[in-house]
Amino acid sequence: MMTLRGILLSATIAATSSGAMASTATTLDQNFNPGDSIVMAFITQSYLGQSFKPSADNIVGAGLLLTGPGSASAEIRIDLWADKPTAGGAPLRTGVASGAGSSWVDVFWDIQSVVPERTYFLTFSTSASQDNGVGFAGSTNADYLRGRLYAGVTSGAIYADNPAFNNFDFSFRTFAAAAPVPEPASWASLLGGLALIGAARARRR
Repeated sequence: MMTLRGILLSATIAATSSGAMASTATTLDQNFNPGDSIVMAFITQSYLGQSFKPSADNIVGAGLLLTGPGSASAEIRIDLWADKPTAGGAPLRTGVASGAGSSWVDVFWDIQSVVPERTYFLTFSTSASQDNGVGFAGSTNADYLRGRLYAGVTSGAIYADNPAFNNFDFSFRTFAAAAPVPEPASWASLLGGLALIGAARARRR
């Protein structure tokens, strides 16, 4: 005969299993946001990117800090690459979002597995035909030690290892999927079941 303790354990396992993957949250992985950010490039400049090394084993999104007049806005595309785009191939993930003024523009995509401490690349672009004062923020002080800014005026030069950019970084961030947590409904069902079990045992006494 199963004891109350056994019933409790079984119910807990069942509730945890059914709800474990039902809701997930995101957490910041890489987050470079120096207090002395300046305009590194305007949004219509082509061939802009940032290399980085993730600490997590997945990436679900990325963001870039804009800078400019509060009323100006722009639609920004961020691509994730496993290698320099000039090496060929297609981006692993792509996201598009709008941002305005001096604020973050974040994009999210389906979870992408990555290798921690391996170098990956983000590229930034826009469909805007005019700068309208909006730029990408960053730093020239080599503060981000896990990557660097890439830029060029032609597609062939975009990701060339130009020493002039060794100390430059865009203000950017990446997101990883946090550990899944059970849905509240699962715990509510568990507690309701335990209440019924307790009431039944009380009646038997």
